[in-house]
Amino acid sequence: MRGPSWLIPASTWRRESLRASSLACAIAMCCASVLTAGDARASTGGSRLAREHASRAAPYPMGVFDLKEPSYFAPPAANAMPGYTRSYVDDFTQQLSPSQWFYFRGIPQGDPSGRFDKAHVAVTHGVLKIGTWRDPRFSDQWVSGGVGLYGMATTYGAYFVRSRETAPGPDTTELLWPLNNQWPPEIDFNEAGESTWAQSWFVHYTNPQDQLLGSNTIDILHWHTWGVIWTPASITFTVDGRVWGTVTASYAIPNIPMNLDLQSQSWCGITGEPCPTADSVLLVDWVAQYTPS
Repeated sequence: MRGPSWLIPASTWRRESLRASSLACAIAMCCASVLTAGDARASTGGSRLAREHASRAAPYPMGVFDLKEPSYFAPPAANAMPGYTRSYVDDFTQQLSPSQWFYFRGIPQGDPSGRFDKAHVAVTHGVLKIGTWRDPRFSDQWVSGGVGLYGMATTYGAYFVRSRETAPGPDTTELLWPLNNQWPPEIDFNEAGESTWAQSWFVHYTNPQDQLLGSNTIDILHWHTWGVIWTPASITFTVDGRVWGTVTASYAIPNIPMNLDLQSQSWCGITGEPCPTADSVLLVDWVAQYTPS
């Protein structure tokens, strides 16, 4: 990512309670069609691809093949990471727990044309949805959403997110963020923008201009399991159980409590970046977190 551009004081997030009924109502009025697009839907070849993945041994978890799941994979088992204990899992079969999750809201720092609003986040049919669309409540401005798993912050661990997008355009990021809200550090283990075939990982450290990064080419319109394994000696990035990046530079590895964040942001007009051309939703089937045993 590009620095602390979405940073909002943690106290602001913590003031927000989860109101499921009003959330559903707001979403229905603003963009109901967007949040149902792709709901429990995958490409015609999805089940075939899932079976192919399931048949190949992978060194890291990608989930358990299950046709009842929206993404064809259930969360990985509790013992899926040797030397680790599964400390948290959410399959999004019910609304977000207010003791664990917090909504982003307001104008992101460094992005005066952007906005987060909790009405752009919903949990339905076993999927967490973070939508980006022109919101008439904010003068048709591009508005998006985000959530943070602040109830489960740890120092070191493994995190896995099963997700896909319905359309390219906004900048979507799955990341680890410092619990004290002091940036850097930051670990982005899946970041995608206007292309459906371009993803990156980033490690921000020490100073705002300090970063390490890598890139990948994979279709984000299909379901994938994105992961990061963070230890005192390394940061390993995975997709569908296989490594696509590793950082071993000690100066770049955080050693403070961090938490999982999931977000989408339009970056409309900032540093010459184009606005989204269509409504888009980040769909998340599940998240799983492991801590060292």
